[in-house]
Amino acid sequence: MEVVDFVDYSENAIKVEKLLAELKNLLLNRRFQEAVELCPLLSTEVRLLNNSIKIAHENDEQYQLVVQQSQNIPAMPTQVLPS
Repeated sequence: MEVVDFVDYSENAIKVEKLLAELKNLLLNRRFQEAVELCPLLSTEVRLLNNSIKIAHENDEQYQLVVQQSQNIPAMPTQVLPS
């Protein structure tokens, strides 16, 4: 599995927040048909956010594994050779 260095899920999160705010305003203004039409777009953005978070989590686990492995390997030999 290829590990991507950085996944920016914040853009998806911001889009979801904006769409939720728009949905809330539509509902408060009793514009139900427009709210219904917005829901598929909101659903798509939530799925994209979910996938972005999953990728970020997988990358973080891979990164932690690499860091842990590198900490187990000494930079210099610790064994003293007899003279």
